[in-house]
Amino acid sequence: MGSIIYFIGLVLAILAVIDIIKKPISLVGKIISCILVLITSWVGLVVYYLYAKNHLTEWFVPNGEVSEWLKEPASKTGVRLRVPGVRIPSSPQTMV
Repeated sequence: MGSIIYFIGLVLAILAVIDIIKKPISLVGKIISCILVLITSWVGLVVYYLYAKNHLTEWFVPNGEVSEWLKEPASKTGVRLRVPGVRIPSSPQTMV
């Protein structure tokens, strides 16, 4: 009986990892999610299938914001570009 439960858990864990790898999230998000599912055993599988499966893309996909100021000089001379006092407004918050 114990080996049947172990086999079922193993199959569900493999299916969860395959599902995580197919999701359109960052590589770091995929690695973190797979490790958490595999380390936490049955609890991780229950949490993944009941809650996290539908929320992974929200947690690990960047929200598309752009950088407000330049982070590097404009040329190879090392002289920073003078940026006018114009700011790029942030995107409106989305209602979930």
